Amino acid sequence: MAVGWRNGRGDPARAPGPSGPPNGRPAAGNGAGAAALKRSGAGGRPGQRGRPTPPLPPGGTAVPLWRILEAIATGQVLPHYQPIVSLRSGDVVGVEALARWVVPGHGVIPASMFVPVLEQHRRVGELTACMLERACGDLATWRDRGDWVRRGFRVSINVSATELADGRLPALVRAVTADHAMEADWLCLELTETAQIDNFALARRILSELAFDVGVRLAVDDYGTGFADGKYLTSLPIDTVKIDQSFVSGMVQRPDHAAFVRATVGYAAHRELGVVAEGVDSTGHTRALLSVGCTIGQGFALGPPRPAAFISDSRFGAVAVQPGG
Repeated sequence: MAVGWRNGRGDPARAPGPSGPPNGRPAAGNGAGAAALKRSGAGGRPGQRGRPTPPLPPGGTAVPLWRILEAIATGQVLPHYQPIVSLRSGDVVGVEALARWVVPGHGVIPASMFVPVLEQHRRVGELTACMLERACGDLATWRDRGDWVRRGFRVSINVSATELADGRLPALVRAVTADHAMEADWLCLELTETAQIDNFALARRILSELAFDVGVRLAVDDYGTGFADGKYLTSLPIDTVKIDQSFVSGMVQRPDHAAFVRATVGYAAHRELGVVAEGVDSTGHTRALLSVGCTIGQGFALGPPRPAAFISDSRFGAVAVQPGG
């Protein structure tokens, strides 16, 4: 399947407006995720609604929590989708939904500028509800417009370790997927390995409910960099390992990085787990990954993150994909 982005510039200001809800399903922002936001009290600082949005604090200054919650509730925080690609064929097999805050007059603010604030105040659940609602709505729209999103295609969404102390996540996923008439296994929830899980037994119970009862797929993100040391793979119902970009970027120059990737691919094959290499930024990375048996990748050489509005009906994903074999 040939793949590609509809507009190589990716200028959010020129993106076409959102379409109406397909087949009577709720539009993104109007379903279970939006209801969860209302129940949580997200929506900004008291007295701020309807007023002109003040400028963001200068660089290096933390963004206030109320500004972030208001941005989520008013639709300024949106998923940008980065393709996950077969390194052999160039086919796009899924996407990762990356949170971006689009501020009029300021451009796009990456998640690294506002997610830590939500984590600090334990309010990242509002962001997860927003991303689930919009990503499921976008996926439903893509499926309705043609047969190019096929069974096995998945949308990945990041989940914070703090949410694994909250038993409401499985119910939220059930409600959002039901709203959009989609099976839960079209979703993959990514748990970063750099996040510390305080109550591992509770996290395992919630993740087991998500995997076995709800039916979503689960992935370990940033593998090789964090606290887990393999515990996630042996103790949690993980479906996929995402190798951190630091190991991928060093494969060509550092034999120890190549050895780590090779060992991870071998272990995953033994456990029947999927493997995705992050940070594929050159054809050299593609060749190195294929040489150790890794066939799925994600990175700027395969396609940068883009808004949903820039994805055409029949060309989804990567720019100038150069299959490695």
